[in-house]
Amino acid sequence: MSQDTWTFSNTDSLLGYAFAFYFLEKRNNGTSKHNIRLLCRNKDGLEELERLGGEVIEVDYRNECDIQTAIAGTRFLMFNPEFSGKRIWEAKTLLNASKCEGVEYVTITSFIGVDRVLREMHNNKHDFSNMVEYYHLEEQVRHLFGDDNHCVVRLPFFSQSLYYFSPMIEKESMIGMPVDTKARWPILSLLDVVQGMYHLWTENQIKRLNHIESNKALFQFTSAYNQDGKGLSIIFSEVLGRTTQYTQISASNMRAYLQDIRENENFQERPFSQESKDPERPERDVPFTFPIARYLNDNYIDTLLELWLMFDCGFSDILTDDLSNALGYMPQELSSFVQNNRDQFRRLQ
Repeated sequence: MSQDTWTFSNTDSLLGYAFAFYFLEKRNNGTSKHNIRLLCRNKDGLEELERLGGEVIEVDYRNECDIQTAIAGTRFLMFNPEFSGKRIWEAKTLLNASKCEGVEYVTITSFIGVDRVLREMHNNKHDFSNMVEYYHLEEQVRHLFGDDNHCVVRLPFFSQSLYYFSPMIEKESMIGMPVDTKARWPILSLLDVVQGMYHLWTENQIKRLNHIESNKALFQFTSAYNQDGKGLSIIFSEVLGRTTQYTQISASNMRAYLQDIRENENFQERPFSQESKDPERPERDVPFTFPIARYLNDNYIDTLLELWLMFDCGFSDILTDDLSNALGYMPQELSSFVQNNRDQFRRLQ
């Protein structure tokens, strides 16, 4: 029988760290006393999570005994697949251990459009190997835990990742991505995503466990409208007060740029205090959603490039109200995000 432990995987990534930090804050400010266990490859940089009371455990995701021990006593698992060339192997080890240990419910994070990749692969010459893996992991979770004991949450591009483009704006007065100017794609503030996930995990689990409503197994988080390159250039031009063009660049140039960002001193540490004055609706961004350079490993860059390729193919151009329903309000529009964080964009230039 599982204890009341909530376990989060891949907490040394942008998404995993943000989930962990926010869920710990909410637990510490509330009445719930559940344990929060945080799996990672390396504890470096996770000191704040330990300060907040998280049980941080370094694991080798390929070691079955290691994972079995780490997952013991878990009731709910937030499964954020690794950015690794061994993603499938590592995921199966974690999921099989979770099944053996009696984990009650698993949430897997994925990307909007992965189902389209599978449906249209015979018509497409592009390599979507990472996105195919995400889709197969969605299916693996469903197979192991059943329709009533899992959900898939597909996510878009995060507004915070636009910080990476600040040096490009300063040097070249442009934002370059490997996506056609007219292609439309989803983008959300990571903070809205994290808050939406928290509501799903708390309110929806209460309803499910008390048989108030049946389990919903698929959520796709989007804003009220999708973005395109022209709209992006207009927003940044107006907010930063300088003409900023959008340009479609090659995947190889995008890769080289992100590899350079890994060495940029402005992205080595989170930029300000971890304390958030109003964690529910802050006007400015919060430190735990900042995309530090260490997140940009080679597989994460490869995955981002495939995400942009899905955007370019039109696979991710959908709209839902899943996130607004979870939040109880509309998520922050990109124009508001850039406006509220204009000082941050300028600092990073």
